[in-house]
Amino acid sequence: MSISTRREKEKERRREDILQAAQQVFLRSGYQGATMDEVAQEAELSKGTLYLYFKSKFEIYVELSNRACNETLRGFVEIAAGTGTGREMVGQMLSHWVKVSSSDLKQFRIAVGFIASDDRPADCDAVECHHDTIANTIRQMAGAVVRGQEDGSVAKGLDPVTTASQLWSAMMGTMLFYSRSSVLMEKMPFTIESDNFMSNQIDLLCRGLRAS
Repeated sequence: MSISTRREKEKERRREDILQAAQQVFLRSGYQGATMDEVAQEAELSKGTLYLYFKSKFEIYVELSNRACNETLRGFVEIAAGTGTGREMVGQMLSHWVKVSSSDLKQFRIAVGFIASDDRPADCDAVECHHDTIANTIRQMAGAVVRGQEDGSVAKGLDPVTTASQLWSAMMGTMLFYSRSSVLMEKMPFTIESDNFMSNQIDLLCRGLRAS
C-alpha cells in the first residue's frame, strides 16, 4: 500500500470516527445544545483537527442526515427500474424507506431533526446536496405514481409530486412515532400493536392511491 493510499484511508477512518462521535453528541445534547468542542472531545481529537474535516457542526449534522437519504434514493432508483404496477412500486419504495430508517433509528432521528431545524446556512454546499437528494427521492416516487396512473393502478386525479410528498411526510411522521412508541405508550391509556405497525401504514397509504 502506497503512502498516499494509506493517508487517504486514515482520513476516511478519522472522518468516520468524527461522524460517529457527533451522532452521540447530537443525540445527547440536541443540535442546538451541541458544540464543536463537545464533538472534538467525544472523538478524542483537538478542535483544530476537527475543523480540518468539517467547517461547522451544521456541516456534520447535514452529513449524518444525508447518509440515510442517499441510501433511500439508491433503493428507489433500483425499484423504479424494475417491473410491476406503479402502485406496487410505491409500496416497495415505502417498504425500502422503512428498512433504511429502522436499520439506524438514531440516524433517522437526526435526519428528522435536520428537517425541523431553522438553522440552515445558505452557503453550505452540504445543504444543497441534501435538498437535491430529497427532491430526487420524491421525484422517483412521483414517477411511480405516474406509472400507476398510466397502468390504471393509481387514481388519475392525483398530482404526482404532491402525492409523493404526502406519502414521504406521512411515513416520516409514522416512523417517528414508531421509533418512540415504547416511551409514548407509557403515557397513554391504551396499547398499540407494534409488530405490523409500519406495514399496516404502507398498506393504508397504498389503498388510498387506488383508482376507483
